[in-house]
Amino acid sequence: MNPLRGPSAALAALGGIVAEGFPPPQALLWAEWLREDVLAPVVRCMDEVFSFFEGVSRRLTGREIRQVLLLHANTLNADRFGALAEALVRRGYRFVPLAEALEDAAYRLPDAFVGVPANSWLNHWQVTAGGKPVPTPAPSNWIKKAYGALHR
Repeated sequence: MNPLRGPSAALAALGGIVAEGFPPPQALLWAEWLREDVLAPVVRCMDEVFSFFEGVSRRLTGREIRQVLLLHANTLNADRFGALAEALVRRGYRFVPLAEALEDAAYRLPDAFVGVPANSWLNHWQVTAGGKPVPTPAPSNWIKKAYGALHR
């Protein structure tokens, strides 16, 4: 098992994660999530999402476009970013400035889409071209269950 890195590692070593807005039982549940055997599937899940959207890109544009990765600022993403970045490199990605990514011709495709789901530029382009929205892969059941437990 790899030790956790960063501020969360120190807090986890003290027995829990201090998270603003989380009542104590939820903070303890969050600390339990930070075990490597629980977090490893998160990176696998994200890898599946990357694969999914790479396929959508190939179907829609005939090639893989320069992707833009948006990650929300939270403890889970912060703690797993190293592993996530390694997964991206294994897939052949490299990190570039946003302006460079947006030079891809795909980002000049017409976009008249307003609505749901608005989870991806690929959805915007697909609907604008007359297609159906691209459904995002559903989260794994363990993620849904844990999320539900946190929001009771």
